[in-house]
Amino acid sequence: MAEASSSSEPVDHSTEAIAALWGESDELRDKYIELIEQSPGNYNSHVLFVLATVLLCAKRRPFEQAAYYMYVGQFRGFYDVYRSKDQTTSGDLYTLFAEICGPVLFQLHQKEVSISMLETLFKKVFEMDEIIPHNYDPCWMNAFGLSAMHAAIGGKTFNKQDMCIPVEQWENMAKKAREFFRGISNQIIKGVRERKEAAAKDA
Repeated sequence: MAEASSSSEPVDHSTEAIAALWGESDELRDKYIELIEQSPGNYNSHVLFVLATVLLCAKRRPFEQAAYYMYVGQFRGFYDVYRSKDQTTSGDLYTLFAEICGPVLFQLHQKEVSISMLETLFKKVFEMDEIIPHNYDPCWMNAFGLSAMHAAIGGKTFNKQDMCIPVEQWENMAKKAREFFRGISNQIIKGVRERKEAAAKDA
């Protein structure tokens, strides 16, 4: 898994990208679609989830393109959750994924998705993660966890960086995320294969 240098905090444009993708300006949306597709490593999972849905619903791009960014976002999101001391962020990642990517997930379960297409798709996701760095705020998920919520309720200052595990542990977390996502991808392929086999028996 490619990683950004930890010597300085990367400039994160994820918030403005999300606003542009959901916004009313087609020109600004197209600008950010191009920016994200050129440098996906500059944006966190939240952005990639939104991009996936916008590509499918607003731009009528092929399912494969939308699913690619959806799963890249999910894969990298797992890594960001593992880098957080607040493991309640795992639930928040799932909520973002399910709520934003609903149209793409619907297509996955409704259209005739081939096994070979999924295998190629996941192979591309894993290859991408090896070469594209994480040039976004590594602690972004911490703002969604219970620790941030409790701080807000108590009127306390919350620092996202304080909830990240030491940088020295990130490499191990990257391996953990890769293993976990490989299991997820295998389960998705298995599920599609079983649905096809069941449909063939009923035909």
